Amino acid sequence: IAIYNNSTSSLTLTQGASVILRWAGTTVTGSRTLNPQAMVNIICTKGTGSSVPDEFILSGTGIT
Repeated sequence: IAIYNNSTSSLTLTQGASVILRWAGTTVTGSRTLNPQAMVNIICTKGTGSSVPDEFILSGTGIT
């Protein structure tokens, strides 16, 4: 999935209760901010059961 924020305001990408939202190449997890005019690619990797949830990997420009 690719998301482009074409607005003049930041968008919040919120981590859900049963998934992990991870910034690619880091150990940083949790909700992220997508700055104005920024783009993010999201890849989902399936978890291995209830103890390991699905993980969404974020990469792109303008993520904080």
